This record gives sequence, C-alpha cells and structure tokens, in this order.
Amino acid sequence: MSVHAIDYTHEEKNDGVTKTRSIDAEGGPILAETRDVYDEEESGMDPVYQAKARILNDALQEIGMGKYQWYLFIVTGFGWFSWAFNLTLFITGVFALAAGASPTYIALCSFAAVWSIGVGGNLPVDSAVFLEFIPASHQYLLTVLSIWWAIGQLVGSLIAWPLIANFSCTGTTPATCPRESNQGWRYFMYTMGGLMLLLWVLRFGVFHLYESPKYLMGRGRDTDAVDIVHKVAAYNGTISGLTVEMLEEAGRLASLVDPTTGNMETSAKAAALRKLRKFNKGHVSSLFATKKLAYSTFFADYHLGIDRPCVSSI
Repeated sequence: MSVHAIDYTHEEKNDGVTKTRSIDAEGGPILAETRDVYDEEESGMDPVYQAKARILNDALQEIGMGKYQWYLFIVTGFGWFSWAFNLTLFITGVFALAAGASPTYIALCSFAAVWSIGVGGNLPVDSAVFLEFIPASHQYLLTVLSIWWAIGQLVGSLIAWPLIANFSCTGTTPATCPRESNQGWRYFMYTMGGLMLLLWVLRFGVFHLYESPKYLMGRGRDTDAVDIVHKVAAYNGTISGLTVEMLEEAGRLASLVDPTTGNMETSAKAAALRKLRKFNKGHVSSLFATKKLAYSTFFADYHLGIDRPCVSSI
C-alpha cells in the first residue's frame, strides 16, 4: 500500500465525495477519495494538519490491526472495566481501598467523591486513545470497546454477591448490627480497590502506551510522529513506509493554498475555539422547524436525560 502526500490544489466534489489529487512515495499522482468531513472549510482544521493526518491514517492502515492494537483494545478496556484512565486508575484504587476503612458515613462519601475524580473523563479519553492507533478498516471496534462496560458490571456483581450476602447483617435485625457483623461492603471496597491497582500495574507496567502521533504532528514534531509509527509497526512485526519527507511534502503542498497555515494547535482550548467559530444556530433551529419535529426533539432529549441517570443508579 502506498503512503502518499495530499495536494490540496486539485480537488473535485461530486455527491459529497471529494476526489483529491495526491502524490505517492515515488512522486506519481494518484486519486484518493475522502469524505467532506475532512474538508478544511467544514472541519475548521488547518489544511497542513489535514494533509499530514491523511498520511498518518494511510500509514496506520498499512501497518494493519496487529498485536499492539489488540493489546491497546484490552488495556483501554480496563478503563471501562474498572473506573478510570491513566493515573486516575491509581487514584481510584487508592481511595477505594481507603473507603473500605471509613469510620463514618461522611468519610465514606468523602472518599467516594475523591475516587469519582478518577472516574471523570475516562470513557471518552480511552476511546480517543484507542481510535488514534487503529486502522480505518477496524474503526468499528470503537463501538465494540463498550463490551468492557458489561464485563465490568458482571465482574463487580459477581464479587459483591458472596461478600455482601455473607458478611452483612440480616434485614430482620437492622437495629442490632455491629460493625464486625457488617463487613461485606468493606470487603467489597478492598477487593475492588485492589483490582484497580492491579489493572493500573498491568496497564502502565506491562504495556507501553506510545504518545499519539497526530498530537506530535500537530505540535510540529513530525520526526517524533514518524518514529512512533515505526515503533508500532515493529511491535506488530511489520514495517511502515512512512517518512518525515512525506509529511514535509504534504505540508508544503497544502500550504500553497494558504501560506498562513502551519502547526495545528491541538489543545482542548484551541479545539473548542475552532468549533465555536463554526457554530451556527441554524443547526439547532432546524430541529424545531415544525411543531411535530419540536415535540419529537424535546421528548427524545427528555428521555435520554432521564433514562441515563435512572439506569446508572440501579
């Protein structure tokens, strides 16, 4: 498979598909097809960044779905399986263990509040990390990643079942329930906290997670981005034809359209500002264009807003 640079100066659009004239590794023109979602005027993205991102996507497709990607599927699944991502996995484990020794209900709620900090942002971050490295042909696995949620619920329930059922006071004598007879929930917290720490060790002691090549590329670190792609290829037992020269050529060709383009700012603030610049109330008002459509939009949002907390609280 050829890894190529994109020339933005030759494009044809037909039925929502953009045909882009490209230059492959040998300098020959090829014709690639991409969705309009990649167009700069639609996405608000820097055309130089887009051109290089297309090359990185081709490089990942060339590498294929290998050992690194499947291991990543598992370790990012730990976030769904447990409660957190990155160092937050450690935070969750530590404070879950501490919660098991809570002397009062207020202390328990305080520890729960702290471990909830570890929970926050886990799912979208795990999904983004996984999506960064899988080839386009296997991006459907992003939805499959949520299977870890079900597995986590199952394992948590199986652990809680014997502990809480056998080490808790009976409902017939709630007024005479000493601490030593109501240790089930504490054992559960100790077990889950220990499991979180074990998964944290596996995630960051056994599996090495590389930095996102697109993030590095957006920071102007093309050499580092290419190096990561080659490391992933080597991990999978294959090779990649991606070179720094390809990214530089893509940037040069894309900058012919707009000489002011350069490195893509990849911070959360910059991404939010790009989206706000593209904001148009017409996208929202169209959902209320008619009375029937307005009712439909309202009730759909209402049920989504109500159902989610109800399901999570079960």
